Amino acid sequence: RGFFLRAYCKKEFEKINVKKTIKQINHSSTSKVGAIRGMHYQNTPYEEIKMVRCIAGEVFDVVVDLRKDSNTFLQWHGEYLNPKNFKMMVIPEGFAPGRIKA
Repeated sequence: RGFFLRAYCKKEFEKINVKKTIKQINHSSTSKVGAIRGMHYQNTPYEEIKMVRCIAGEVFDVVVDLRKDSNTFLQWHGEYLNPKNFKMMVIPEGFAPGRIKA
């Protein structure tokens, strides 16, 4: 029949310590395989929590910790996101995300 996907649930986000109000939702498209959307980051007071998912095709999404006082400073994590695995990355403030179209 299809599927149902809840993209946001206040209680679930509070479990991972995301308690701020969502201020915007954006949608972007990258058509060329191998194209990179470079690391992007906002300095205080403009930093944002980001949520990323892929609804068509596949991307390899990477986040780098840029919090200088963090135990994981400059460490990174990556995930393949696509419409079949339903994964979504929640990227905290202080992290720089980027992705490549796989």
